[in-house]
Amino acid sequence: MNWPINDVDDLPQQDNGDDCGVFVMKYMEAVMSSKTVVWKETIDWCKEMPKFRAQITANIFRAFSNLIKLSNE
Repeated sequence: MNWPINDVDDLPQQDNGDDCGVFVMKYMEAVMSSKTVVWKETIDWCKEMPKFRAQITANIFRAFSNLIKLSNE
C-alpha cells in the first residue's frame, strides 16, 4: 500500500526523555479526532503534561473500576 506522507510544521515536541508515550497518545488522539488538527494550537503540550498524565491515570482507574463492577454482577 502507498500511504501519504504529510510534512507538518509546528508539531509539538517533547523537551525531555520521559514524555514520549504521552506525546504518542496525544498525537493519536488529535489525528483520530473528527476535528481538523491545528497543530499551532498544541504547542503547550509540555506545559500541560501533568494534566495529561492525570487524565490518563484517571481513565485507567475508571476502566479498571468498571471491570471490577462487571465481574461482581
